[in-house]
Amino acid sequence: AFRTLLVELIGKVLLPVASTWTTFLPLTQMLLVTSIGFGLWLNSILHAPYVERKFCVMVQNVKLFTVGTMLVGVYTVVLDDTSSLLPVILLAHIMVLVACYTAFQLCRMRTRRPLVRVYCLEAERERSATSPRDLD
Repeated sequence: AFRTLLVELIGKVLLPVASTWTTFLPLTQMLLVTSIGFGLWLNSILHAPYVERKFCVMVQNVKLFTVGTMLVGVYTVVLDDTSSLLPVILLAHIMVLVACYTAFQLCRMRTRRPLVRVYCLEAERERSATSPRDLD
């Protein structure tokens, strides 16, 4: 858990640094930002941030969507056409694809009851063992 938090912290510190230091070089800026986002996504895949699988899939796919938007940003800089709607169309496609992929992953997961452990005092356990219980 510490590794994930440390990598997240480093990524979130590096994102504004890369953005502000390279404002005069838009392609370099977008490539740096995209590589940082890709590193954060890859870390979430290789070192799952959460124990519960469904929540972990949601976090990983939100990071995947973030990387997709950053790639659209790279494409926008390379395209260099302010009147083009192609980046918006690409972004819409990425959004739909990641949403479908997330739904597919969540639907394929087997549902199971969560393990719940109940801890009680020794006196409470003895009292509940000797007293009759209502079955209603």
